[in-house]
Amino acid sequence: MPAVGNTLVSRDVRVVIDPVSHSRMLLVRIASSALGPSVEFPRSRGFELRFVPMKDEDSRHVTLGGVLSRPDHADVFTSLVTDVASRVAASLTDRDAATELIGRLVRW
Repeated sequence: MPAVGNTLVSRDVRVVIDPVSHSRMLLVRIASSALGPSVEFPRSRGFELRFVPMKDEDSRHVTLGGVLSRPDHADVFTSLVTDVASRVAASLTDRDAATELIGRLVRW
């Protein structure tokens, strides 16, 4: 976890299996205000980024999910998730986390 002064910043970053589609997902929970009003999510042939509704979510937060959409790209997705998750986890603010998440996915 990154440190700000003497305080550790905790980032909600998880890798999960969707119980319905059985797809692997990278989940990042951030403040809703960290996203601009016209944010565009990157897409590719192997993954997509989308909002993932969570039953315990309040209106101040959103969960973004990077989803493996082609199982034949699982090896590349593992590398992508490792890279993106480490960058997002090191972010000091939710806005930085959103910027890292989207920016790294665009690079991939």
